[in-house]
Amino acid sequence: MAKEFKDFGEDKLVDRKYNKRTYSGRAFRYIPGDKNIIGDAEDMEVYDYQFEATSFPDALGQWVAHEVQVAVASNLISFVEFMTKVLHDMVDPEDEGFPLMLQFIPEDFREEVTEMCKAAAQTKNKDAQEILPLPLGFFVHTMQKAYEAANNSNNWWFADEPQAVIFGNPDIIENMKVVGATTSDIASEGISEMEKFLKTRLEEEE
Repeated sequence: MAKEFKDFGEDKLVDRKYNKRTYSGRAFRYIPGDKNIIGDAEDMEVYDYQFEATSFPDALGQWVAHEVQVAVASNLISFVEFMTKVLHDMVDPEDEGFPLMLQFIPEDFREEVTEMCKAAAQTKNKDAQEILPLPLGFFVHTMQKAYEAANNSNNWWFADEPQAVIFGNPDIIENMKVVGATTSDIASEGISEMEKFLKTRLEEEE
């Protein structure tokens, strides 16, 4: 049985308030939905954060809570985008998934449904496919497969987490000139440095 905290009241609360200051953060992350998790710096976007906190751990805690919210929202968005694409593909007679959808249609109606889907695919009206009736069993099957794929994933967090984070005093973070160099940039700089080196050596020999 849980304890009853009868003596708990405003006069029993710890009334200790600490001063706060601003903490800034800068995260470098790939655009959500990108298939390539690892790429060049030019593929990343920069996100700036600002928190009012009593300490560095307090600010970091707020940022971590924000990251959890981002991950949940990103996965929800990814699921909606996945379902939208699947449902549009499944009513396209030219798509490889079309026969799967037909399995959930009674045989007596498959020919009629196929003709409806063909007509919708050929029309110029973009909303034509959205008014096509689909069997409930197909929805359940698709969502179950999506659930299994997500549940069997070893670690889905990688796709949403930033690749680098700078965190601390805003006077330092906001004035940092962080430059992202791509592999082509590094190669170009290396070639330029080599040209300068060879030119200098030739001048010295002359």
